Amino acid sequence: MSATSSTPPATAPSVSQAGFTRKASGLVRDFSQLDAWIYNVLAINIVLNVATSYALIQDTYGHASMWLAFVIAGVFCVFEAIVYAFFVSAMPRSGGDYVFQSRIFGGGVATFFVFTGVTIAQVVFIGLAGWLGANLVFGPFLLMLGAQYHAHGLISVGNWFITDWGVFVCGVAIALWSALVNIRGLRVYAMLQRYFFWAGFVCMLIIIFGLLFTSHAAFVSHINRFVAHGFGTKNVYAATIKAGGTTDTSFSLGATISAAVIAAFALIYPAWGVMQAGEIKRANSISSNIKAIVGAEVFSFVFVAIMAALLVSRAGSQPAVARPAAGVSCGWGLRAWRRDPWLRSASRDPRPRPALLRGPLR
Repeated sequence: MSATSSTPPATAPSVSQAGFTRKASGLVRDFSQLDAWIYNVLAINIVLNVATSYALIQDTYGHASMWLAFVIAGVFCVFEAIVYAFFVSAMPRSGGDYVFQSRIFGGGVATFFVFTGVTIAQVVFIGLAGWLGANLVFGPFLLMLGAQYHAHGLISVGNWFITDWGVFVCGVAIALWSALVNIRGLRVYAMLQRYFFWAGFVCMLIIIFGLLFTSHAAFVSHINRFVAHGFGTKNVYAATIKAGGTTDTSFSLGATISAAVIAAFALIYPAWGVMQAGEIKRANSISSNIKAIVGAEVFSFVFVAIMAALLVSRAGSQPAVARPAAGVSCGWGLRAWRRDPWLRSASRDPRPRPALLRGPLR
């Protein structure tokens, strides 16, 4: 009888500790539940939400309580988030709405609704991102920074950003940057996302604490001093209200509920991360998805409600309400300096040249 030798069982090839290996495909899940939570919060976009909704709600529903509108919208959107958490737990695959709809209604229905509601929207948003970046970020930032330090070069660059060529170049740059990050993979995106999110979150906390410890009178004094220093226009806060007139802004529950529709537009994206569900660790866990999806919704609407309450308390409602009558519009397609009540009022200086287009007035 020949002796038999025992051989050790074959071991599976080692994988990077950075992700979880799928048993079926061997691909690596690079998104943690924290990454999914951050992704969902960024999809809601709490910064742009507050900035645009503050102006739009005040312009449209002057009797609405803005912070309460966000709370009402947020509570309703929580139920949407719960539904998505259960869906992705049952079908933890990349594809999001297409996966859910195709399994329930069939591929034809899913293709129609997802192509129109998601695919086309994403293509359009690439162009819109260039407009937003140029008109709401780079242009106003450089204009105000240049005004503060009397730097004509910064003002010139800021004015260039809000031209058609500036918007186009900004859009192309954003598209190329997005393509580069996506080509490198979700691990690189997750790393960049964490850095940018926490840096931005700290900046938002600074703003909140600044508003928290600032009175309405101090805010008015500071904005008047800033515009007078940078653009030569004195008492711009009162000038804006005088040009547009005052109005009654007493509380109305009906107007607040109507304003909640505007607030809900930016709060309906807590589950955007389900598009990458196949790349998220523990995507089949209900508790994990509740934290990543429902948690993102609750965090966002509470955060923006606090910010909205502070903005109205410190900046006041009258300047925002007075803007349309004063010829200061938040409408799409206008130049960035025309959207901001302070900057627009500064440009209506009695001297012949627009302050923001030709540099600070001395």
